Amino acid sequence: MFPPLGQEQKYAWGDAMQRRTKLHLNHIEKYDSPTPFDGLTYALRTDANHATALLKKNILHNFNKAAQPDAVRYVDQTVHKAYRAWGQDILKAISTGLNYSQYGIEDAQNRFLNVHFYNARDLARDAVKKGRALIRQTMPEHGQKPIFFISLDDMVDKNNTHWGEFSFSRLFDPAISTYSEYCARPGAKPLQDQLSGLVSFAKKFHDTNGYKLPIILLEDNVRHAKMVNMIIGMMEESGLFQQADLAGISTCFCCADQDERAKIQRSDGTVIPVISVVDYKGAKIDVATPRDLLFDGYVVKTSDGTGRLPAIFMDAAKLFKIAPEHAAAFDAKVLKANLKFCERLESRFKTDLPLRWFAGASAISHFGGHSIDAPMRDVLRANDNARKQAALNIAP
Repeated sequence: MFPPLGQEQKYAWGDAMQRRTKLHLNHIEKYDSPTPFDGLTYALRTDANHATALLKKNILHNFNKAAQPDAVRYVDQTVHKAYRAWGQDILKAISTGLNYSQYGIEDAQNRFLNVHFYNARDLARDAVKKGRALIRQTMPEHGQKPIFFISLDDMVDKNNTHWGEFSFSRLFDPAISTYSEYCARPGAKPLQDQLSGLVSFAKKFHDTNGYKLPIILLEDNVRHAKMVNMIIGMMEESGLFQQADLAGISTCFCCADQDERAKIQRSDGTVIPVISVVDYKGAKIDVATPRDLLFDGYVVKTSDGTGRLPAIFMDAAKLFKIAPEHAAAFDAKVLKANLKFCERLESRFKTDLPLRWFAGASAISHFGGHSIDAPMRDVLRANDNARKQAALNIAP
């Protein structure tokens, strides 16, 4: 995600950051059950390609390819380097502003951030492997028979014949930066339509082969039972488990302790086993997505349905658990990092980066009234000015 390419070691950013942020580039096989660290641990998946795909596509489409023979590689590497520098700036801002008390860390000596990076493709691949191992353990009669993998995460890509996706997300109210319901991800079919498709696939297999497919749900992180149980309940009500058997959940990370895992159940009280690639066993950890501060965002309702609104256009400090006394400084640092990213690429490619080149364009335009052709740097500055003016208007 943010480390220098090819570097496989621990490092920190200078003396000023030595006690505040420590980065660990993890080989997954060495961290199957990481020893809990002091401080707070962030687990991050390498997501540069996922986060910048649309931006790179738009830059390449408008790039003067005659001036750079290997344009695809040049654009990819240039954007990747800018994203890496952006990510480092963002992690510095987070680590110096975090409200560590929200994680139960009160000792000043332990108020620092460990950042564990993991290769996203390796995690997804190994989550599938772990799912197969779980089937062999709990349903040995299936042996090498097909397994129905259902991905709950948009970064776990299809890599199996019997594959399905349940594209759901929390739906946020940008005014209060919290959510109250679930919906389909932007661009995906309504949840009930998705469930109908999964049921049809499972039924066709059942009718053709005479037995039920075992289901493994693939997730990025399991922390609380509530959300997982909601998904299991929806699948159960749809009739999916009449056509296929829910065998378990395989997740990239698991931050839930044993008591919480025992609460993951079907309606009849059957506990659903959970297996993970990286098991933090309830340690003080957060699986973070810093890209939500510019390149992705939180699902919100727009005039066109739903879209993703980057956190910087919401209450970013609240969403990233920043201490109130550091909120203003955090917003300023994020704005600076975002502007630096835009200006760096504008300098390299000799062009503005319009809002429409970014994934959150529709939501940003909807809530801020910005033209989608406006340069993103101007949109960011206008949003910051509007935020400051609003703060002045409500000040006592």
